Amino acid sequence: MDKQNQRSGVLYAIYMLLNPIPFGFFIAGLIFDIFYNNSAQIFWAKAASWVYYFRFNPINHPPFN
Repeated sequence: MDKQNQRSGVLYAIYMLLNPIPFGFFIAGLIFDIFYNNSAQIFWAKAASWVYYFRFNPINHPPFN
């Protein structure tokens, strides 16, 4: 295996390891929104907005081809 394929394989493995994280942030934000809907405490709305920020932040979507 040449150096480029080995590096590509490592990057792919890291990407696949981190791939579910944005979906987890989305689910966490949805849960926080449900908590806010049931309790009307502003903490849950702020927590959901931070989680959505991390979900849609471009850092979580590296440009691997």
